[in-house]
Amino acid sequence: MHEPLAQPPSKEPRIPVDPEPDVGVDRPLGGTRGAAGLAAAARALLAFSGFCSTVALVAAGAALLVMLFYVTGSVLGRYTGWWELLGADELGGYAMAALFFLGLAHTFRSGAFIRVTIVQRKLSPMPRSASENLLYLVALAYAVILAWYFWQLILQSRDFGTTSIGVLAWPIWLPQLSLGIGTGIFALQIFSLLLGRLVGVVHGWLGEHGVA
Repeated sequence: MHEPLAQPPSKEPRIPVDPEPDVGVDRPLGGTRGAAGLAAAARALLAFSGFCSTVALVAAGAALLVMLFYVTGSVLGRYTGWWELLGADELGGYAMAALFFLGLAHTFRSGAFIRVTIVQRKLSPMPRSASENLLYLVALAYAVILAWYFWQLILQSRDFGTTSIGVLAWPIWLPQLSLGIGTGIFALQIFSLLLGRLVGVVHGWLGEHGVA
């Protein structure tokens, strides 16, 4: 018997396959790597803004204790006639302002602001999300303008050496710092949440950290 002749190798062209194509070339910003990088940046910004909000919240709690101490001490001193705390009303007012502005960021982050959602509840998911993003933009613009105004006021008070009109005659820019710092952290918090919403990580991040 004759052995079968060996078949000649196939002449069909072979298509080379690049095992690791360069996906970073000529890809849109919303590509896999770009989206992952943006999501990582959003998570990092959320973590940083959350840390700043927590520090501001602790400072707001300290301001509350200062206000409680001075107001209570002043009332007891006047009632008993044993002492008088000079500038208690003035310091209590400064502490109340610090309590309000330093607590803005954490209050917003935790969803404790009063919201009226009569119209939004009637919208479908996509228009509702768009309206939420629009409201975030409006809130961000308001917070940035407010922070810019307060910092201009702080610098002006420091440059002119303005003091309070109370008996303490404090340099007024010192208690005004709580206004500038509080609104600055508030603006940072709004921006981080807005960015997280746009890249789709905000709900997951907040859920992982027990905020929402």
